[in-house]
Amino acid sequence: MPPTRHRAGFTLIELLIVIAIIAILAAILFPVFAKAREKARQITCLSNMKELGLASQMYLQDYDGDYAPFVDVYNVQHQLTPRYSWASLLYPYIKNLQIYRCPSNPNNSLVNTLVSFSFGVSYAVNVRIHPDSWLGEIRNEAYIQEPSQKIEFGECKAQGYYEIGSHWFLISSNPSSDPWRDIGFAGHNDTFNCTFADGHAKALKPTATNAPFNMWGTFADILSNTVPFCGDYYDPNCDEPSPGSAQGLKDLENAYN
Repeated sequence: MPPTRHRAGFTLIELLIVIAIIAILAAILFPVFAKAREKARQITCLSNMKELGLASQMYLQDYDGDYAPFVDVYNVQHQLTPRYSWASLLYPYIKNLQIYRCPSNPNNSLVNTLVSFSFGVSYAVNVRIHPDSWLGEIRNEAYIQEPSQKIEFGECKAQGYYEIGSHWFLISSNPSSDPWRDIGFAGHNDTFNCTFADGHAKALKPTATNAPFNMWGTFADILSNTVPFCGDYYDPNCDEPSPGSAQGLKDLENAYN
């Protein structure tokens, strides 16, 4: 009977080759898995923003076509307190605090201490569509000429900001700050989700919201009496691209590359 032959174990070179192959596969697949995971989070976030758009549409029906102010500083006695935000005013139509939170946003639990709600919000409004009632400005849906082209809600990462894309963000007290980069959030594979004034939502590159068509409205650097609807700070119907916003939106995009 021939002696039993025992197979020798793997040699060091064979083990190293296997380890190298596994490392190469991991390097290829891990980014794919990360993007797939982020895509799933983006879909959840986009669903949240569609819910915000639906809530805003229901609010319009109940208030004769008037959008909720981004901050309502008048109570029934016309006092300056308490201060209600757009998020508070839309909550009766949502009744789910998770809708206000983007799962990709690292600051989604931060509480806005400037107004009377105590829950984290990852989104902010376009002040041209949701003005401040303190100034006596209420926007009616009939005024907006292209609601399917004008952003109503955007993603926001900074605490204390319940509006995004306002003209005064371009005039910062800190010269080293970038209003779009430091306030906006584009963590969905360098895109961010937007809800439009007609209620639909979609993902966009930040730079695509300004040119060739301005989806926000008037900015301080394009105030002009010669360009229709670009002569007022709060006009959503201004379609002129903002040169001042172009670099900031690009910086926001690059921050998540």
